[in-house]
Amino acid sequence: MSSNIDWNDTIKKEAEGINGEDFGEVQDVSNGSVLVQRGIINKERFLIPQELAERYDGDIVRFRISEDELLSKYREGSDLEAATGDIKQTETVQDTTQNVEE
Repeated sequence: MSSNIDWNDTIKKEAEGINGEDFGEVQDVSNGSVLVQRGIINKERFLIPQELAERYDGDIVRFRISEDELLSKYREGSDLEAATGDIKQTETVQDTTQNVEE
C-alpha cells in the first residue's frame, strides 16, 4: 500500500504502529526511509522503511510494525550514529581517557 502514499504530504503528520502506538511525527522522507521523531525534551528518532507503511489517511501514517519492533530495529543511530553525531561524543570520551592515562 505504501506505493499509493503521497510522501511529500506526510511531513509533519503523525505516525503510529500496528496497534495504534504513537511513533511521533514524520520529519523527512528520503532514500526509501521515513524519519520519525517523538518526544520534546528526550527526543527519539527512528528510520522506518517506506514499504512498512500500511496506510495514510491524510493525518496519520500507520506502519505495519509494533512498538517493540520500532525500538529494537529502527532506532536511528544503531548503525548511523557512528557516521554522524556520536563521533564528537566518542572523541570527547577518548580525550578524557588520554588525560587519565597521563
